[in-house]
Parts: sequence; structure tokens; C-alpha cells
Amino acid sequence: MANIELKNINKKYEGNQELTVKNFNLNIHDGEFIVFVGPSGCGKSTTLRMIAGLEEITSGDLYINGEHMNHIHPKDRGVAMVFQSYALFPFLTVYDNIGFGLKIRGIDKKERDERIQKAAELLGLTDFLTKKPAELSGGQKQRVALGRAIVNKASIFLMDEPLSNLDAKLRVQMREEIVRLHKTLGATTIYVTHDQVEAMTMANRIVILDDGIIQQIGTPEDVYNSPNNLFVAGFIGSPPMNFVNVKVEGESLQLKDGQALAQHPKYKAYSGKSVVAGIRPESIQVGEEGIPVTADLVELLGADYNIHTELLGEKIIVQRKAARREYQDGETLYLQVAPQRLYLFDENTGERLSDVVDL
Repeated sequence: MANIELKNINKKYEGNQELTVKNFNLNIHDGEFIVFVGPSGCGKSTTLRMIAGLEEITSGDLYINGEHMNHIHPKDRGVAMVFQSYALFPFLTVYDNIGFGLKIRGIDKKERDERIQKAAELLGLTDFLTKKPAELSGGQKQRVALGRAIVNKASIFLMDEPLSNLDAKLRVQMREEIVRLHKTLGATTIYVTHDQVEAMTMANRIVILDDGIIQQIGTPEDVYNSPNNLFVAGFIGSPPMNFVNVKVEGESLQLKDGQALAQHPKYKAYSGKSVVAGIRPESIQVGEEGIPVTADLVELLGADYNIHTELLGEKIIVQRKAARREYQDGETLYLQVAPQRLYLFDENTGERLSDVVDL
């Protein structure tokens, strides 16, 4: 059992004027798979390292199972950490790499062997136990690193961008394996990534960070369908959400040239305001009438294809579902946007004003 509570956590490095992590508050429940996601330098790895005890907490409180952990040594926190670099000993076999921590702690040889064999079986490494790291692929090396964490029987797994050194195909495979491991072991897991696809496919809940500040906490469905602000809306989703500056006139959202982007009675609440309209690429329809644009680039991605275009100087991506290209580069298209598939954001604060839930 492992519950983690972070209360008003702040981190400031010596010599820095600004806080790296600002007023971080989060309750993590036993057995959850939590993903910290955000751009480089947003504070996600720093927060993870504070939970592990590898970084000091400048102010605030960390609790694990109700026990105050701020000054508890890393080895006594009941956590196992998996890093971006595999950190394997090149001169040791897979067997000895997995069991290294157990040997250092003086675990009995028989129990050590049982734990190593069980972890190897779980990770598909049984046939590789006598090999050295140089003989392994990147995915196999990462499995060894996971095995080293598993044998410690920790109740908390902390993973810091563990898949970023792997190629695209291996990342997909290892994502599945880590999720399967989590379901099998039931350990509370905190996973750090800058890849929003990893966050969306792996997490029970996602914590989205920017500039050391939590922007939103929610399930993958929550953060995708109801983003709190422009940052979350633009960060979550592939391709990202399109943003268009509009003026609200009565029930109409008007573009700079006076064309109506969409109409709805609820827009009257914002009449006279300049706002940002957010539209998911898959929510834009292409029809025989609507707002005319030119297809600058049509990308076929297999089951989907993306149409890159511009709307009054603002770049737009339209995503279509098809096994073949229906449109060509340079073709004139007519775009339509249903109001129930459109979000409104305050142009100054970036906060969401209205979205599909409201409409």
C-alpha cells in the first residue's frame, strides 16, 4: 500500500531567482498510475526527484502513507526508480545487474535468486540472464532496469522518461509492457515524460506542468475534452488544437474579415469581446460550402491524413479519417465548424471560457 501526498511543495536551486517548482499540491492514491507531463524545464523531473529524496524540498511537505518524508533517506522511502539512462554495469551479467541492489543489502542468496528469476520471467528476460548489457538491444536493457526495480519489492515506482532513448516502435512496445507490469504488480507509479501520447495512453491521471506550475490534473479524457487553458489545449492532442482569434458579435464568432466561424445563442454572454477559438483538427468538417481555404500540404499517415492550411494568416490543421488522399496540395477547400465542437478562451489570461460541455 502506498499513498503519496505533496503539500505546497516548492523547489528553488541556489543561485536561481525563480522557483523551479511552485506550490505543487497532489494526492496520489494507492495503486494509481500518475503521469507528470510537460515541456523540458517545466519541473516534472525535479518533482519526481524530490519524492525519491534525490533533491531537497525547499519548502512544503511530502508524506508517504501519512509519514513525513522530507528528511528521510532515499533508501528508506520504499521507492524504486527507473531512469532515462539504463545505468547498467557493463561488466555484470543481466542476472547480476538485476540482483545488484539485493546483494548490496545482504539479501540471502536463495531469496535473491528467486526474486531475480521471477522478475526475469515477468519481463521475458529468462533467456538473457547470462548475457552482458553490450549484447542487449535498447528495449532489453530497459527491461533489465525495470527488473532491478521490481526485485526490490518497492510499493512505489518512480520512472523518469524511461523510454526516451528507444526508437518509435520499441517505445510503443515498452509502453504496453509497463502498463501490463503496473496492472500485475499494483505498485503506485509516477511516470515522467514530455511525450503527451505516452501520458494519454498510460495514465490513470495526468498532471500537466508548465514553468513549475500545475496547469491541470485529470484523467486523459478530462484533459483532452475539457482543457483548463490554452496551454493544456495546445499541449494535449496530436495534432494539436487549432487556435483562431475571433470577435464575438451577438451570437456569432467573427473572423478578422467579418466571416462567421460559428454561431450559438450562448455566445451572447461574451458579445463584444475578443477571444480565442479552439478547434480540434478532427472536429473541422470539409464540405461544399463554408470558409474557403487552400490546402498547402496534405500528409497521408495511414488510416488518417492531415491537411495543413491557413485561415487569414493563422495556421490550421484538419484531420480526416480515410485510407487514401481525398484532397490534393493547392486545392480549395470549404471548412465548417459546429459550435458544439468549439472551445473559447480568454485572450489575456488563456483560461477557458466555454466548451463543448457548456454547449
